[in-house]
Amino acid sequence: MHSAQTEQRCPSDTAMVPPNTSVVLILGVGAGSQAFIEELLTKGVKVVALDQAPQLTPEFLASPLARNLTLLTHDFSDFKVVADAIARYHVTHTLALPVGRALMYLGQINERYNFAGPRTQAIDNCTDKHKFHQLLTEHGLPAPRQIVLSARIHDLGLTPNEITQATQKLGFPLVVKPACGSGSQGVRYCSKPEELAQYCVPERFAAGELLLEQAIEGTEYSTNFFVDAAGAIHMLGLFAKEMSALPYRQEVAYFVADYEQAFAHIYPAITRLVTALGPDCHNSFFNCDVIVAPNGEAFLIDVSPRLGGNVLILLEKRYGINPIKLFVHHILKHEPLDDLAPTGTLQKPHTCAVMRFLSFSHPATVTGFKSKLTVNEQRHVVLEQNYLKAGDQVGPLRDGSGIKHGMILVEHEELAEANRITQRYLDSFELQA
Repeated sequence: MHSAQTEQRCPSDTAMVPPNTSVVLILGVGAGSQAFIEELLTKGVKVVALDQAPQLTPEFLASPLARNLTLLTHDFSDFKVVADAIARYHVTHTLALPVGRALMYLGQINERYNFAGPRTQAIDNCTDKHKFHQLLTEHGLPAPRQIVLSARIHDLGLTPNEITQATQKLGFPLVVKPACGSGSQGVRYCSKPEELAQYCVPERFAAGELLLEQAIEGTEYSTNFFVDAAGAIHMLGLFAKEMSALPYRQEVAYFVADYEQAFAHIYPAITRLVTALGPDCHNSFFNCDVIVAPNGEAFLIDVSPRLGGNVLILLEKRYGINPIKLFVHHILKHEPLDDLAPTGTLQKPHTCAVMRFLSFSHPATVTGFKSKLTVNEQRHVVLEQNYLKAGDQVGPLRDGSGIKHGMILVEHEELAEANRITQRYLDSFELQA
């Protein structure tokens, strides 16, 4: 049995690394990081991961693959630990997987050691939603009307004056969210003042500002894109989304199809954003959510300079380009990829597909499961994960934690038929209100 190395901080006791071996530093090791780390290790890359409370499975840490993983259980804000790790393990590159403060620290490390990847200013301008809104408006990009509210010092809810201000300046519907949050945590859609009055910011975001934004109607998409050393943008896939039942804003389904028309609106907006961020965002991956309004305006609503979204990566690997493969070839080995679509074009999928999570319209208790799929429908199922059991409580997905219940991925020549099969699968669950 083998296990990942634990903390060893003595910089003079340097580990011998063969010439031309890449050693990648990752800050923040959540449960979603394991798939990325595993793939890097399978490609012969050594990984140094730094986190005070890493979330890697014991099975993975005991596997032979983990021989080339060094896991340091320290907070990444301690720059002495970081400096020792870089020196001792001969770190050559970083990879931005995390969100929040880990991403900010990684930006500082990239600047200090001149590693390829996003710099602090680019990270700050994207992850602080107030600054991001200002960046969009300064560079003529569409942005929803917005109000910035102060931190919740005593009460996690909004005051009557703040609700009145929102009603007069924005109207309804609107979206309320933490200014420096990540993902769907704390994000709510409010269609009237009474719903806004019921909003309660998660305690972890209470010390920061809140944003109230005009709700944008349109089709929402997700993508990852890569900005190379010259500032050229490579889209790795473009997927439409279905969101959870209101008031939540959590992805419950991704749609794979030829979205060339949407791309024609989205790509120019991303190009202008990258130009606005400048060289600080070169050699960087980005995770991006965008809404295309009925008039064709592309609203960039959540952009993070990191390689993120396990589900998105799964779809990109199957229907676009594998981001880890791109990172290894383009950044680590400086080799071009023959299967990478030219800049300015969209990597088109070979078929239509729908990935749907186990999200239900109303709260209920699972009492059983009896598949309603026919033999022919089952042939189109590419991936089926069902971790629900009798007695589990289900309902609309409120945040990303709900995806642990499972998913189904269906491929079909017709997108509508693939979607119908996923809905039939959900109907197979026996529920009691």
